[in-house]
Amino acid sequence: MAIKHHLSMAVSLTRDYIAEADGSDLGEVLILIREMGIDPLEAVFAQGLRRFDKSGEYTADGAVGLVGWLRWKCRLTAGAAIERVTIARQVDQLPKTSAAFASGALGYQHVAALARTAEQVGAAAVRKEEGTLLRAAVDDGSRPVHRRGQAPRAPGGWRGGAGRGEPRA
Repeated sequence: MAIKHHLSMAVSLTRDYIAEADGSDLGEVLILIREMGIDPLEAVFAQGLRRFDKSGEYTADGAVGLVGWLRWKCRLTAGAAIERVTIARQVDQLPKTSAAFASGALGYQHVAALARTAEQVGAAAVRKEEGTLLRAAVDDGSRPVHRRGQAPRAPGGWRGGAGRGEPRA
């Protein structure tokens, strides 16, 4: 499998660079690892996991469910496996989020917060406010997005105010 060789080489080159880098170069490479490595690979992983989930192929290995399969075969904790399944199942229902994740404009933790929100309040409600939530993710980080997602108002709105959807001063 050619992809295995390419991924291995990328990790090896990155490891070698990290060993030599210092100061601001080290900081820059850490940022690049997230922006060009981990987060984009998580987006690709979510796409593959969504397809794998729909296929039910995890049962061929004897797994009862996808979370169990991820824990076993990908060595994830239960929480990490659940989070990835939530992302895989929700992100395709959020087109702006999906596009931002795939392009690298939105990091994994932001997407995880939006996916949890979509699971809790419904993808339609999140889609309705997706532009606002994405701007908040880019401007404020994942904590305010998660708070906004945790404070739904009856149908289609979001509560405001300290601690209920807005970052604290």
